[in-house]
Amino acid sequence: MKSRTIALALLSMAWPALASQAHVPLPVDLSGELNGADYIIRAPLNWNGTLLVFAHGTQLVPGSAEIAPAAWPPAVPSVEEALLTLGFALAGSGYANSPKDGVQRTLALTNFFKGKVGNPSRTIVWGNSLGGLVALKLVEEHPGIYDGCVAIGATCAGRPENMDSALAFGLAYDAAFGWPEAAWGPVEDVRGTIWTSRPMYAGLCRGRRQTTAGGSSSG
Repeated sequence: MKSRTIALALLSMAWPALASQAHVPLPVDLSGELNGADYIIRAPLNWNGTLLVFAHGTQLVPGSAEIAPAAWPPAVPSVEEALLTLGFALAGSGYANSPKDGVQRTLALTNFFKGKVGNPSRTIVWGNSLGGLVALKLVEEHPGIYDGCVAIGATCAGRPENMDSALAFGLAYDAAFGWPEAAWGPVEDVRGTIWTSRPMYAGLCRGRRQTTAGGSSSG
């Protein structure tokens, strides 16, 4: 949460508030589907002209739209509430656990915002984990649309390097609980299970949930 706090502080102090160019009466609270993807858009009455487009990280059940990261432990006010109070408009799209889909869906929502809500004075894309990678890709490929980005925990070294780092975790898990090879595959088989839809990732998530709940984590 420390990195998120720093990022939000920088966003808040970087520019003075500007008059918004809204097409519709403010405040705005929209949600629905755009080309089959869930989206959320919120703009406060005191919109300062800046749009923050959030790209979420990997989800256990992909497709849910998020417009700000959730703090843990929960904070009051939430990140979303704090940003709206400061006058920022927020937007976020759901997408599959794929950088390509994240880039396409987030870009489509950014353009949708401009046509539906208003023309931002500045547009910042930000995201965490997978979303950080999406944010970097968007600002690199579309500098005329995005004025900057905040990438939190992005897998900038590449997905294979990132997933290979899971080997250390896998070995520790094997030593502590035993690795169910029949269900998840060999512990050393990291490169063969890069994509999050594969059994190894799903198995790790099940094990984490069972361990948290105090139940068995071996199957």
